[in-house]
Amino acid sequence: MGGKRKDTVDGKTPLLKGRPGRKSVPAPSPAAVDAPALAASGVKVLAGGAVAVAGAEGEVVKLLDSDVPKTVLRCDECHGPLKPPVYQCSRMHPVACGDCGGGGGGGGGECRPCAGLAASAVYVQNAYLDTLFGYTKVACPYRKHGCASSVAYRDAAVHAAACACAPCSCPECLLEGSPADLVRHLTEESGRHAWGARKITYGTAHQYVFDELDSEEICEELLVAEEDDGVFLLHIHRVELYHHVALACVRNKAAAGPVYSSSVAVEGPPAKGLVVKLETKVVASCPAPTELVYDDYEALSVLPRMLHERDESRELHVRVCVSKTQSISE
Repeated sequence: MGGKRKDTVDGKTPLLKGRPGRKSVPAPSPAAVDAPALAASGVKVLAGGAVAVAGAEGEVVKLLDSDVPKTVLRCDECHGPLKPPVYQCSRMHPVACGDCGGGGGGGGGECRPCAGLAASAVYVQNAYLDTLFGYTKVACPYRKHGCASSVAYRDAAVHAAACACAPCSCPECLLEGSPADLVRHLTEESGRHAWGARKITYGTAHQYVFDELDSEEICEELLVAEEDDGVFLLHIHRVELYHHVALACVRNKAAAGPVYSSSVAVEGPPAKGLVVKLETKVVASCPAPTELVYDDYEALSVLPRMLHERDESRELHVRVCVSKTQSISE
């Protein structure tokens, strides 16, 4: 992959490398915490697994740090996150979400897990559990990547889907991290990947020269913005006679950061005066520098006549300009 990169023509883009009123009692061990115990004690799970109960005047008292099993917070039927309205079996066993426990018309449905034990077992909405699970919070799953948010457990999946700290992943190993972590990992000279990366400036056109690729060969170059360390992937893939050139922003969630526009052009030999260009108002995002699926990413298709003859080889001249059109605060 690295053998097809050359220095830039302009020379300006260098290579980078107890409850109230009672006596206190010993706190139960995390292993002993289950759904009935939580429901009976008024427990609230805080960020990082901290457990608390509501005291007088609505205050919240931190009791202990505990890892609560996910099964305690999930529906016993569909295993999805519990959220109001919460239903509990009339036999006080399973707990279900509104979709599984509700029987329509505001009443509860049959408790399927207990159907063989008691024909009268039905789900009943539990107002206390509604309150409990309305306040239960957990840390964002991407805390280790920088997110300090604590969200309602029922909303954790929605938050994670749009979290700005969601990591990117290395296409060649199991590493996950921020775009900056990925650049350091992929460009380490002593590492297994040894990718190339070049500095760019927003609003400035940068020229790159690549050797002609063999059929089905791929060349990828990382571009890192001077202003904010934004990371972009210049991806070239030859399919039969055509070279396909695409640009994407390396980040997990496009909605979590600035909006970028781009202009990618391939210049043919001067004598022919040929130029093909692709201008994109919103640069697509990809979570990992890897093969791009051209159904999802716009690409510039280049004919063989656009290549520059150089002795016994041919070259592809690519010009890239990335602009930051909207920041997070705008």
